Amino acid sequence: MEHVGREVVLLADDEDAVRRLVRLALEQGGYRVVEAADGAEAVAQLEANRGRIGVALLDLSMPRLGGVEALLAMRALEPRLPAIVMSGRLEGPEIAKTPTDVLLLAKPFRPDELAERVRAALEGGPR
Repeated sequence: MEHVGREVVLLADDEDAVRRLVRLALEQGGYRVVEAADGAEAVAQLEANRGRIGVALLDLSMPRLGGVEALLAMRALEPRLPAIVMSGRLEGPEIAKTPTDVLLLAKPFRPDELAERVRAALEGGPR
């Protein structure tokens, strides 16, 4: 039987259409979703939902705070927060700054790839 998620995913992406599609895919998988339109809002959402967020799913490039910078700020609040960084480009200096325990997800991705990555992050799976 396929796992159905019940955890809360903090989803941060500055593109409304992407955020909407990812939210729908997550909700179809049984996850509850807290949304943020950029990295600074993601940090604020984590603070507002302390202890409820199971995993952060962050776009690499966002205004105000990018995904990696937002994650570092979030981990100052919750050091063990599982995270996934998604991007159309999974190389370069920004990706190099990503903590080694963070999973990566290449855009575009299929809903089943998203589900696999979220489950792996929640279970502490390999990069």
